[in-house]
Amino acid sequence: MTKTEEQVIDWVSRVAEQVDIGIAFYNSPQFGTVLSAKAMSRMADLGTLIAIKEASFNLQLSLDTHLEAGAKAVVSMPDEEIFFVGEPYGIHQQVMFANTSDWRFDTPSSNHYVRFIDLATQGHWDEARSVYEKIRPLKAVSRKWWGRIAGRTGGALPVQMVKFWGELMGMAGGPVRAPLLSLTPAEREEMQRDLAHLGLTKSP
Repeated sequence: MTKTEEQVIDWVSRVAEQVDIGIAFYNSPQFGTVLSAKAMSRMADLGTLIAIKEASFNLQLSLDTHLEAGAKAVVSMPDEEIFFVGEPYGIHQQVMFANTSDWRFDTPSSNHYVRFIDLATQGHWDEARSVYEKIRPLKAVSRKWWGRIAGRTGGALPVQMVKFWGELMGMAGGPVRAPLLSLTPAEREEMQRDLAHLGLTKSP
């Protein structure tokens, strides 16, 4: 595992020399090393690094990455908060790279999240803010569970939470594989109550 920024930059540079396709870099604590905005900007200078998913869950780092590397690569923070706090800095995020909120927050009869992202990326701020008020209660519950589970797994994606959330909405989920641990029965009951309150649980 790479332990320093220089090691990561060197590795990405070596990969870039061997391929003729664009590279997207995922900056996340689950990989053991979180790069600074300046380091990601250096990688964007390679030319073949065309996208950065800044998923450190450090808002300041996400803002700095947009400011340092945003003119050289497409930068995405996978949290809609960036649309609100980035505006005073002149940051206009173009896309929302893969996160789980669209399918966890929306249903066939209610697609407020996708609509919000569409409006925000197009710069329709007033309408986007209005739509976000319908998303805010879902986001609060999601933050509660995401923070709780990720906090005990070193920042790793809380797969067990995401899978059970999907199950409650009527999707296929199933247990997580080792070494991940499933939610406890008490956690499953609590999450079911939370989602039922939001109207997201699917009736049997």
